[in-house]
Amino acid sequence: MTIAFYNALSGDVNVDEFLDARRKFLMAVRESQFLFSPDSGIYETLLDLREKAFSIHGFKANSESLQSDPTLFIQLHEKMINELDSWDGLTSKIQKAMASHLNFHS
Repeated sequence: MTIAFYNALSGDVNVDEFLDARRKFLMAVRESQFLFSPDSGIYETLLDLREKAFSIHGFKANSESLQSDPTLFIQLHEKMINELDSWDGLTSKIQKAMASHLNFHS
């Protein structure tokens, strides 16, 4: 779910695809609170991803109106790029935390 939502955030998808991916991601975030122990850090990491997603989407949705202020546009664009870059590390963190929950071989 996290990867599908990342693809929707970082790519050029239509509004319906984005909204569907966002809805599924937000549902997964809420469900993770009940599926995993607080010690796992999964829920908190997904919350971090959610906050970054709001920032990324906010920039993309408002980038045209931000172009009237080049300094602000550049600042928020750099923030968006950093938020996208941080997804890789956070998804790796989630994968490691979930590994024991998803190991069906033991």
